[in-house]
Amino acid sequence: MNNIANKQGAGEDSLGGRLMDAMKKFSENYAQFESKRAAKFGLHPAEARCLLFFRDKRYLTVKELADLLGLVKSRVVRIVDELETKLLVERFPDPADGRIVLIGLTSGGKNKLRLLQDCCRDTSRFLWDSFHNPFKETLPETLEQLSAQLQDISGRELQTAVEV
Repeated sequence: MNNIANKQGAGEDSLGGRLMDAMKKFSENYAQFESKRAAKFGLHPAEARCLLFFRDKRYLTVKELADLLGLVKSRVVRIVDELETKLLVERFPDPADGRIVLIGLTSGGKNKLRLLQDCCRDTSRFLWDSFHNPFKETLPETLEQLSAQLQDISGRELQTAVEV
């Protein structure tokens, strides 16, 4: 019985390892792609990600951007400074509360955002069209489930089983 349990455990570990390897490889490849895409538009990857958060927002604060980007506010201030230097964003006081600084896209920023969105759409379409797997139709749902599971466990302390 223990042999069977050990074999099952080893198989599960192997599957878990394959999943971790696949996620690591995907993450590395996506980071490389994101870097090349940003460079194509004269941006750092963090600047491109920042601009993309404006696709459905007129204004954002540094704190909101920090939360969205998963970065500390001081790093986001540097990103916004660079985007402002490139004339892609502008800062101005919140009319409702002058202590709050709002960040919005300039016309150049809106144009750059449109180009980035077009690139994202075209890339997604290319990837989707080139994916010839019988599981193609369930891939988005599977990724959504995986994302939800990651979100669920990220809120808890990660624990590993340790044998004594």
